[in-house]
Amino acid sequence: MTADKLDIDRQHHILEAHGHVNSQFSIRLKNEDGKDGKTATSPKPAASVYTVVNAPDLVYSDETRLAFYQGGVELLRSGMTVTSHELRAYLKDSDSDSSLDKA
Repeated sequence: MTADKLDIDRQHHILEAHGHVNSQFSIRLKNEDGKDGKTATSPKPAASVYTVVNAPDLVYSDETRLAFYQGGVELLRSGMTVTSHELRAYLKDSDSDSSLDKA
């Protein structure tokens, strides 16, 4: 994540980013056998797809795993561009990595 200004409130588990916010989320695709790593039938690890979100402002709560972007948002993913005034991005639960679950 990059931004002109980042504020991290460790006590309340909230991150705020303002000005040219850029977030990148990776999603590891599964191989044909349903696994995401090297296997006997698939010697290469599965590829990753990146979702990039650009916005003027972001407020993220670790408690709810919700990233709330606002002020003119652009979400970019291979073959897809979404633009909106606001975007709510839900991250996978804290037991997994910080990848995007849904938006």
